[in-house]
Amino acid sequence: MFLRAGNKGHAYTFVISENAKYAGEIIRALELSGAEVPSELSELWISYKAEQEAEGKKIKSGGGFSGTKGYKFDEAESQMASEKKKFQKHVLGKLILGKTII
Repeated sequence: MFLRAGNKGHAYTFVISENAKYAGEIIRALELSGAEVPSELSELWISYKAEQEAEGKKIKSGGGFSGTKGYKFDEAESQMASEKKKFQKHVLGKLILGKTII
């Protein structure tokens, strides 16, 4: 049983073989919530990982944003992004004041 916005009820997630790449995330969510992980879901994830590894692809489970600091610009990209923001503020400021830019 899960709580959603203060309401108790049941939540169902349907996963088919075409969605196997998401099984790891679902397993992680279930484990973090203390819920039981269905054996079929674990088997689907193990099978998916084996297929991907056989193709030479590296699989990692666990995603989300915990512990990450996001994308980092190199110095040139950072400078370009900063200049772009300044330009946008300048243009938007003039448009808001009713001035036309040609």
